[in-house]
Amino acid sequence: MFDGSFDIWMGWVWIVWMGAEELNWHATSAEALRTRLADVLRATAAEKRRGSEALAEEVRRKQTLQANLARKTVKNGGISPGNMEISWG
Repeated sequence: MFDGSFDIWMGWVWIVWMGAEELNWHATSAEALRTRLADVLRATAAEKRRGSEALAEEVRRKQTLQANLARKTVKNGGISPGNMEISWG
């Protein structure tokens, strides 16, 4: 005879199915977060590279400026502390 065990069994089936759905949602969310983290790490690495390149360019510009200043100073016979203005043209 029917003793209600079918209802209990169906309740467990529903709980397991819902648990699987929730587990799938968590797995999907975790994968999306991992993908986003990888994107952020790649973008961060690219920004660091650009920053390093910009710093290297700044160093090259300063070295070029110092070399040009040294040549201009020698050409003009030196720069006195009271006359630090340099004419490049």
